[in-house]
Order: sequence, then structure tokens, then C-alpha cells
Amino acid sequence: MQAFLFNLFNLVFAPTTSAPVRASMMASVQQQAQDGLMLTPEQNLAANRALEGFDFRPDLPRVTAETLVISGRHDALNPPEEGERIAQLIPGARVEVLEHCGHVPDLEEPERFFALIEAFLH
Repeated sequence: MQAFLFNLFNLVFAPTTSAPVRASMMASVQQQAQDGLMLTPEQNLAANRALEGFDFRPDLPRVTAETLVISGRHDALNPPEEGERIAQLIPGARVEVLEHCGHVPDLEEPERFFALIEAFLH
């Protein structure tokens, strides 16, 4: 489990994410595993297979809601280039890239992340 989490965290976090943030996330994931809230390897495989070939991009030009796309500069799971592509497909969408985070902006750059959301919603 530890090796899996280490590899996952390398994809999820920016290289500059602090040790306390990483430790907090690790503790949370370990607690979820202890509580039986993690997918089994078989369930994880089934979930990944269910998403194979899923592509919502053809529908994005029909989105009429005001849209904010937030990407982390170091997000290996959903890189900023993908956020840019999504924003380009949604009429009038705005994209913001958080320079010091990966896939977990609420933990890595919480002040900027929540400020962007608050400004967007007002």
C-alpha cells in the first residue's frame, strides 16, 4: 500500500508541495483504507474499464453555464493543457492555472483556489 501511495502522490502533488500537506493526505488515505472506504484492486480495474472510451468533449460546445476551469501546473492526471482544451470547447469559459500545485489545489494552494471560486461565484 505504501509503495502504491508513494507513486500516486508523485502524480497528484506538485514537486514543491510541503511535507505536512503530503502527510495529511497520506493519513487521510490510510484512514479511509482502514475504514474500508478504498476500492479493491478489482473494483479499481472495473472503474477504469468503465471509463475507457468515455469522452465528453463533443458535448462541451453546448454548455451554456458560465464556466471556470482550474488546473494545477504540475497535475500529471489532468494536465493544464487538457484544462485549456476543455475551456476552449466551452463558449466563454475561463481557465486559471495554479502554478504551485498538482491535482489537489484545495490542499496545495488553498487560498488562491478558494479565492478564484469565490470571485467566480460572485
